[in-house]
Amino acid sequence: MIYKTKGIVLHQIKYQENSIIAYIYTEAFGRQAYLIQGIHNKKSKIKNQLLQPLFLLEMEVFNKETTGLQSIKELRNFPAFSTIPFDISKSTISLFLAEVLYRSLKEEEKNKNLFDFLFNSLQSLDYIQNVKNFHIYFLIKYSKYLGFYPTDNYSTETCFFDLCTGNFTKSPPDNHRYMYAKQSETLHKILNMNQEEVLHLSLHSSTRLYLSKKITDYFAIHLEGFGKINSLDVLEAIFH
Repeated sequence: MIYKTKGIVLHQIKYQENSIIAYIYTEAFGRQAYLIQGIHNKKSKIKNQLLQPLFLLEMEVFNKETTGLQSIKELRNFPAFSTIPFDISKSTISLFLAEVLYRSLKEEEKNKNLFDFLFNSLQSLDYIQNVKNFHIYFLIKYSKYLGFYPTDNYSTETCFFDLCTGNFTKSPPDNHRYMYAKQSETLHKILNMNQEEVLHLSLHSSTRLYLSKKITDYFAIHLEGFGKINSLDVLEAIFH
């Protein structure tokens, strides 16, 4: 049976000589793996350039509950990005976020609220101008959908953010997985800001890098098999 659904491209891997497996987070079915054969053939209806990381899609797909690999009838980029592919800062952020999402989005089931958050966030990345803090705000908000959003119990006494417990403590924990007091205060401020406020928050490049690393560490602690985010080094090179 053929279904229509929106999708977000997460990742692709080469399969045999002229095919790929595309991992796409769909509005209707959650994360799915699609086998696309002959993608490099001139007559192929599905072109590889349509499946770049985090591109937004409208799709017609075949969905069978009995098979791991699904297939696509048709797809198109919609809405098509106007700035992300051509802006080095935005394209680097999208590569970083694509790796995070590929490693963390595992559910093969519909989650409308999560899909809408991701879809709308990526559209906003395309049209905003000041993007240096975007990934920090995005990851913090995304953690809410994954079930480990930080508890904001910050005070002058509880001023160290514990990555393992997800809350602020009076003293650095023995496991050494925490944020320093100054950066913990910054996290507390961000937790109480909207996107526009975070985007205009003045952060030193070293603080931005520290928060980026600690938040990805936070994800790794709370998500089994999350591993190291390799594109974080590229993000550092662009913004620091």
